[in-house]
Amino acid sequence: MAFQKAVKEQVKLRIALIGPSGGGKTYSALRFAKYLGGRVAVIDSERNSAALYADIFDFDVCPLEPKYSAEKYIEAIKDASGYDVLIIDSWSHAWSGEGGILDFVGDTTAASRSRNAYTEGWRKATPLHNRMVDTVLAFPGHVIVTMRTKTEYVMEENDRGKKVPRKIGLAPIQRDGIEYEFDIVADIDHEHTMSVTKTRLEALAEPNNVFRKPGKDFTNIVMEWSNSGVAVPKSIPVLQAEIKALEREVYVDDRGAPILDDRKTAREKHLGADGGQDVEKLTAYRNFLKAEVTVDRQTGEIPKAEATTGDSPRVWSRDDLLALYEERGAGLSTDDRSSCQYDMDHPEELTATGIEEWCEKLNALEVE
Repeated sequence: MAFQKAVKEQVKLRIALIGPSGGGKTYSALRFAKYLGGRVAVIDSERNSAALYADIFDFDVCPLEPKYSAEKYIEAIKDASGYDVLIIDSWSHAWSGEGGILDFVGDTTAASRSRNAYTEGWRKATPLHNRMVDTVLAFPGHVIVTMRTKTEYVMEENDRGKKVPRKIGLAPIQRDGIEYEFDIVADIDHEHTMSVTKTRLEALAEPNNVFRKPGKDFTNIVMEWSNSGVAVPKSIPVLQAEIKALEREVYVDDRGAPILDDRKTAREKHLGADGGQDVEKLTAYRNFLKAEVTVDRQTGEIPKAEATTGDSPRVWSRDDLLALYEERGAGLSTDDRSSCQYDMDHPEELTATGIEEWCEKLNALEVE
């Protein structure tokens, strides 16, 4: 077993954004992805709220519906392997959402003979959760995950010797200690101020860790760190996965059906007889496909993620209201916020007209 001199290698970023509803986590993630560059994929478990920004940002979306199982996240992450940036919005559903890890533990425990959560539920849930985390960290591009917050307490002994809870702040709704899996962890508040709380970047250490409505000022710093060091060539499986995803966009007809002859001809031209086992040829073909996708997007031939458009008025639903409030509720006045929360908590009193009024008001707000 030999030692060798350590060198800084170029890396893909792993960023976690943590904050309350209405703090702008989705918008900030999309904004960061835009400046990081390349093709962007969004795994959206927030009632397709990312599509509200499809008129501002260019991305493809995979809406997740309940149940939010770890397997479903793993499958979606693998399907996104051809993209340059992956946004998981939100990762909290994989933990506490319907069908998430906590539900998995409960269901597994209830179905066991011992009914012991530690010997049955968590024994099976922990490896599954670890596999999901490993899949996130193994993604070949940059990753940005958003997580909701919960109030964190510690148990302390008071002056009478009794154990009592004490509030110490906010923590992400995910497995304890998940923050340590990321290069950068940042909290975003209702004022859209981002504070970096954990980082491997010296340039983001205090007092340079606070950003008001972060954008290029933040991504310029992290990209400089990401691109510094020795370049690490991509492996053949990673390049093949990227090519497969790009081919699904380039070689399709107007109905979205694959054009197999065109794909076969392009592969033979760029990859030759070996079928694509040469890193240089694979890289060149991948770059060719990315250029084709860019041109097609500019000419409008490849559909982007779309928000509702057209001359006919939009019919707003309660789900629309919940999604809009999640991302833009912080922009309401204190009185409006309280009224809107009351209406959402009392759906039996919320009329279609009320939903429309709140949605129009929220949709008019700017989120930065």
